Amino acid sequence: MAKEIVQGMVAAHAAGVVNRDLKPANILFSVDGVCKVADFGEAMSAQTTVNINGLRGTFAYMAPEVALNNEYSFKADTWAVGCCVLQMLTGHMPWFWFESGPTGFPFLQQLAQPGSLFSTTD
Repeated sequence: MAKEIVQGMVAAHAAGVVNRDLKPANILFSVDGVCKVADFGEAMSAQTTVNINGLRGTFAYMAPEVALNNEYSFKADTWAVGCCVLQMLTGHMPWFWFESGPTGFPFLQQLAQPGSLFSTTD
C-alpha cells in the first residue's frame, strides 16, 4: 500500500503537481484493491525549482515548513507520505497525543525551528 501511495505521488510530482493535502482520507482503493491518491482540491502546479507559499493541508500531515508558512515544494508531500505510512504502521494519527488544529501549530512550528531534528534550514 505504501509503495502505491509513493508511486501516485511520484506520478503527480512528475506532472508538476504538489498535492498539499495528502492524508489517509484522500487515499482510496479500487475494486481490485489498488491504492489511489485522490482529492487534489488543494493541489498546485509547480516546477521542481519553484517554491509555494500558503498555509494549506491538514494539520496532522502538514510539513513543518508549511506550518511556518515558509516556502515549500514537493518535499511537503514527502512529509505527508511519511505521516500516512506512520499512521498505517501504528494505527494512530501522527502527533495524536495533543489536540490538532490551531492549538497544535506551536508544536509543529517548534519542530521546524533551526537546530531542531526536523529543521529545513540547517
